[in-house]
Amino acid sequence: MPLDGSCVGEGIIPYALVLAGGLKADVQLLRVFSLAPLVGHYAVAGMDWEKVEDAMRGETDACLGEVRSGLSGEVTTVTAITVEGLTANSIITEAA
Repeated sequence: MPLDGSCVGEGIIPYALVLAGGLKADVQLLRVFSLAPLVGHYAVAGMDWEKVEDAMRGETDACLGEVRSGLSGEVTTVTAITVEGLTANSIITEAA
């Protein structure tokens, strides 16, 4: 289930859990972040993009972790993954 960090996006979670429970399926939370917009706007010689990526991944992981911990005790197994890349491409890749 792709999440964008918004309340609207997270509003689908109860429905997904009901559906997954009925199908006896697991739920995978997915959040994608992209460095591409930053690289284009803030390209600076010597910029440590690995540190930037680590910071963004950490923030994204923390957000997903909060969502996931709020679902503890649900009947379904819930996992959370964070991916760096283009949103649509990453969602398709993870769904395959």
